[in-house]
Amino acid sequence: MKKNPYYDPEFLAERKRMVERLRSGPEVLPPWVFDPDIEKWKLLLGRNDRLDSHFFDWQTWLPSLDPAALSDYQNRYPEPETFRGIYKQAFKIGRRRYPAEICGDAYWQALLADYEETYGTP
Repeated sequence: MKKNPYYDPEFLAERKRMVERLRSGPEVLPPWVFDPDIEKWKLLLGRNDRLDSHFFDWQTWLPSLDPAALSDYQNRYPEPETFRGIYKQAFKIGRRRYPAEICGDAYWQALLADYEETYGTP
């Protein structure tokens, strides 16, 4: 039997903690509210810092919203011109493996199942 090159129980445990934190915590602010400096985002994103962490949390949390909650969230936090298209991009990335009707608890369960399959199977 072929071994899983992604098997990593520590990483799986970290992802499970992240899911629980995002699932039970308050809403995650959009990037432009967290730090409105678009140049900083362009320069620092991808460097494994607090901006990366926040952006990953946001794009993971956002698809958990049902359509009504997502619409409400977007109305409360409209995209500024400097961040135009980021909702679409984040939602597409976060939803790439799940149909649109999966949201709320079903989304979190599907995400955990993916993590389990990818990182928890030797």
